[in-house]
Amino acid sequence: MRLHHLYVGSLVTVMLWYAPEKTAIAADDVPTQSTSSSVAPQLEEIVVTARKREENLQSVPDAITAFTPDQITNAGILQISDFAALTPNLTLSDASAFRPGGFVLSMRGIGNSQLGWPSVSYIVDGIPADSQDTISIGSLEDIERIEVLRGPQSALYGFNAIAGAINIITKNPTPYWSYDARLIYGNGNDRQADGMVSGPIIPDKLLFRLAVSYLDNDGVIRSTSNDLHLDSQMHKQVQGRLLFTPIENLRIDLHGSYIDERDGAVYQDQVPIEDANTWNAYDARRAFPGTESRDLSRIAARIQWDLPGVSLISETSYSHIDQTTYSSFCYDDPNDPYFPAPGGGDQCPFGLAFGNTAAPGQPIDEYYYAVNNRRSWTEDFRIQSRDGQDLDWTVGVATLNRTALDGFDAGDILAPDRTNEVIFPQWDRETDKWWGVYGQAVWNATSRWQFTAAARYDHDTYQNTGYSDDTLAVVVPVRLPDGTLAGTQTAKGEALQPKGQASFKFTDDLMGYLTVSRGFRAGFYNSGSLTLPEHTTNYEVGFKSTWWDRRATLNVAAFHIDFSNQQSTTYTSDPPYVISSNIPKTDINGVELESNVALSEFVSLSTGFGYLHAQVSDGTVSPLSPRVNANASVDFNHPIASGWSALLHVDGRYTGWQYLQAENQQEIPSTTFINVRAGARKGHYTVTAFVRNATDRRTATFGGAVNQLFPSGELTYIRAQNIPRTFGVELRASF
Repeated sequence: MRLHHLYVGSLVTVMLWYAPEKTAIAADDVPTQSTSSSVAPQLEEIVVTARKREENLQSVPDAITAFTPDQITNAGILQISDFAALTPNLTLSDASAFRPGGFVLSMRGIGNSQLGWPSVSYIVDGIPADSQDTISIGSLEDIERIEVLRGPQSALYGFNAIAGAINIITKNPTPYWSYDARLIYGNGNDRQADGMVSGPIIPDKLLFRLAVSYLDNDGVIRSTSNDLHLDSQMHKQVQGRLLFTPIENLRIDLHGSYIDERDGAVYQDQVPIEDANTWNAYDARRAFPGTESRDLSRIAARIQWDLPGVSLISETSYSHIDQTTYSSFCYDDPNDPYFPAPGGGDQCPFGLAFGNTAAPGQPIDEYYYAVNNRRSWTEDFRIQSRDGQDLDWTVGVATLNRTALDGFDAGDILAPDRTNEVIFPQWDRETDKWWGVYGQAVWNATSRWQFTAAARYDHDTYQNTGYSDDTLAVVVPVRLPDGTLAGTQTAKGEALQPKGQASFKFTDDLMGYLTVSRGFRAGFYNSGSLTLPEHTTNYEVGFKSTWWDRRATLNVAAFHIDFSNQQSTTYTSDPPYVISSNIPKTDINGVELESNVALSEFVSLSTGFGYLHAQVSDGTVSPLSPRVNANASVDFNHPIASGWSALLHVDGRYTGWQYLQAENQQEIPSTTFINVRAGARKGHYTVTAFVRNATDRRTATFGGAVNQLFPSGELTYIRAQNIPRTFGVELRASF
């Protein structure tokens, strides 16, 4: 019998055993646990908007990890990697050593192809990200709450929520004046400053909030051949909100943000396959530091008009991101190669590079120049019932229109005047047009039973036009499947994504649920090659419970996923260097456990555990699917003297062995990372010392096979490592 049949049968049996025989049971008849004493600590109630309306986290029948403002501050969460490490079955493979915007986010064993759409719908204040690049840019400043929804959320969110969704909710403007400022100094000459101001422009009518941040550092990774800084950063970020309430039932929320980044890029190292898990002998070596500039501008408007019984909600956004990369294309320093060869280093895709000894006309180095630009409009308009009804419903329509320019030149840097000679150009313009209609109904049938039915239909059209060079003047025709030549390739995709769910309250503090849902992710073109859309079917059973007089929660979920046309990326040393393909069928089984405990008035503990068995139909293991992962964090806050309180936060993440690439390529051993923050607070002021990756653990986070040999004849991998240990001091004032 298939595993998901066991899941379904088990929960239905338990539900029917507890269910009322024929009639609804009043709320007064539901047994409850004893109430806590007035002095016993209790966990705070967390309100989430996972179903596009405010609900208690423990009452939503989905696997959700939520982070409150205190948790975000205590853990020092500034990047997506920070909260991914505290979420079971969420794995982030950092590819920033190649491109600062590069990463693979794998949720429940469902990752993303490097040039494709994200595996999760990443939503900031109701606005979905239009690409992976807009997810990873900037830092998480002024955040009210983070909600990580695991399992397909396509029925309600669409736009590639095939594995789940991540909701980022920023803090609202305040009707009173409030201020916040923070200074950070750390190793690598890391200097950070950010500030916030909020208050009324017109009392009770027009409020504002403005947050700015600045970061500048030399980085902590250096070229072992010449000591050059390779991972330097300079970031500037501004985000603002205006909240206008002209009448009581009309709310107009305007958002704007601008992010400017200048980062080190393309400093991955090259290692023999048999030494792929050796961490120091093959560290990055570059003749000059690569750089990437990234600029993002975004404006958005959310308008909500509350009418009797219903609300009309419109969420509109426009964003554009421009990214330019220039770097060495060699995997070693031609002036001081790790494996020297007669006449010069040969760890370059196009052959020999001679460094500073190059004669006129010979290559000094090889170069890589890339552009990745996006322009996007999104709109989501919906009508939904007001809260407090037996039947909560939502119907809506959503669109996304995106144009993109993806291209690069690779070639030689020639002596004596360092002119660039193009050897391989690849330039493409892409257009994506989506539209979808969706609806959801949540029926509170009795005080115990709740049923949810949702569905979404998405239709997308994507086009690609290739050009001979960066002038975009000459179109490169391609051969279509019917044998004809065309300048533009066009493909279409469509999917119906239903979701059915039943939940049952055994007591006020114990709820079980059963979910069957479908997920969808659009296809895409990569250098003229078509990658097909993906589909998933998710069967899930779960329990959410509260214990120990509401001092502890324990949530459990088990699931089976049928995964078809999994999108995969392979990296080679041959043009076009990044190859996208589809894996026909993958089966995923998994379990997740999460708990939060208020151990005392001063100490709290959070833990998570994930198990995955993700197997491709050919018997290999799906990439970025560690069999076991676990996380834990402890927070301590205790008064000491003269109004001061001592603060301590420790968190750790264990990730079992995994493969970075399909077909069981590049196995990475298990790893454990530990972060520590310790400090003191008095009134409005806090001082904190922190260390990330406290044990200085190194591991590969990104890589791919290359068809290139060392002089000794060894086949090599391209590999990027994680950031080594970083530490510093943080000062904060809040008023």
